[in-house]
Amino acid sequence: MKLPFRPTKIASRYLNGLLKGKRTGKIVFSALNKALHDETFRNFVENNPVFNALLRNTISLTMLQSGDKVNVIPAESTAYFDARILPDVKHENFLNQVRKMAGRDVEVHLVGKTDSGASPFDTPYFKEIAKIVRNAKGNIPVLPFLTTGATDLRYFRSLGIPSYGFFPAKFTRQEVMAMHGVNERIPLTALEEGLEGTRRILAFLASYDPVQ
Repeated sequence: MKLPFRPTKIASRYLNGLLKGKRTGKIVFSALNKALHDETFRNFVENNPVFNALLRNTISLTMLQSGDKVNVIPAESTAYFDARILPDVKHENFLNQVRKMAGRDVEVHLVGKTDSGASPFDTPYFKEIAKIVRNAKGNIPVLPFLTTGATDLRYFRSLGIPSYGFFPAKFTRQEVMAMHGVNERIPLTALEEGLEGTRRILAFLASYDPVQ
């Protein structure tokens, strides 16, 4: 089930910073709003699970329940979908959209929800994180990112506390893909690098005075 593209401020900043000047599909990327008008770029996004989830609400069928016997037509069937909606989308508006797609003969109910929100990325905290990263890694882009999974940082954001899920270490693609796997692990060098970066960030937060 494909829903319309809906670029948020975070996704736009991230993709504009990551893809600018690179060839994507049949175009050289200059800006997200412009690129989304190109069919080959839209195909490029749809074939990239992460980019696709950054730019649209996603729905995945995860459970089906129906009859009890092979030779008896069930009176009803139930399907469960896992939906990941973007931070600026209201749950009720999203459900109404799903109900419209499902039609009048299908009942749509919300089983559970998790409120999602985004922290601003024009804060002194984000800027200092970027400075610490560049001091360690050189002049590289430090961009906001919208995680496609759940995060406990939502509880802090609901209290108005800017929160960033960040561990200042570099991992290979193989190490990232092993996350939550049977042999999940990170190199000692990455652990040391991450701890040092985290120490510097905490030192900044402990000494930062918003009044100054």
